Amino acid sequence: MPKRLIIGLLLSLVSVGTQVHAAPLAPHAQEAAVIQACLDWLKPLDIEAPLSTERVEGGLCLNGHIQANDDKPVLAQLDAFDKAAPLVVVVRSSGGEVNAAMAIGESLLDRPTTVIAEQLCASSCANFLITAGHRRIVRPDALLLYHGATTLDQLDQLLPQLQASAVQDDTLNVADTFLNTYNYTVESISRQDAFLTKAGISPTLFRWMDLINHMTPSEADSHCPPDSAVIQYPASVLARFGLTFDEYDPPNIQNDIDVLEHKLGKKAPICYWRD
Repeated sequence: MPKRLIIGLLLSLVSVGTQVHAAPLAPHAQEAAVIQACLDWLKPLDIEAPLSTERVEGGLCLNGHIQANDDKPVLAQLDAFDKAAPLVVVVRSSGGEVNAAMAIGESLLDRPTTVIAEQLCASSCANFLITAGHRRIVRPDALLLYHGATTLDQLDQLLPQLQASAVQDDTLNVADTFLNTYNYTVESISRQDAFLTKAGISPTLFRWMDLINHMTPSEADSHCPPDSAVIQYPASVLARFGLTFDEYDPPNIQNDIDVLEHKLGKKAPICYWRD
């Protein structure tokens, strides 16, 4: 089945939803107390350390890089909270394994959750953790960095890569491997579309983000410096897709992004999207 037809079918199965949660969200005092407790806990930790958590009164602090199966201890922590009680989650992460991050986000979506990004929330953290909040806050000088997510376009180079590998390994079944990867990719897209729709966000968001990879150099350069690896978008751009924030106070010029990038020791070039 042609790629574009499959994407069209996927889009026809989902629509932009609106986040509705009957339970009240955390009051300001709870939110402030959790932020302070998490900041104290985060202070000595490395952002790139393996994911760790700290339960505090009224909330949960998350720090570090997400690896496969990291969702299990986080979900266990979440299960210790009353599912109907307002919860505040402070996250600081460079992202990581998609399925683990999505599982955490899916659990947060089912709770009256406030999610707060502190200092850095990138990749799968930006895709599936901050987006899971019924109240979303990006703290002052925090970087919220995207590079898209799973799309069928990522399969374009798979077949040539498999064929090249088969030259070196005659036991590799190219057709079966491609089909398995294809099916896994379609399932992943369907899951992320369902997640975004439940969060009140258009499932076209990540497909739109991927378009920069298909622009001419001059088109891409009009939005981002050459060789940018991750992107921070203005709130107005994200809002077009239903991704809105209750507080959004990251740097909003490229020079300030560069300063924070240097401060964090990040090596991947960061772009501030020029609309």
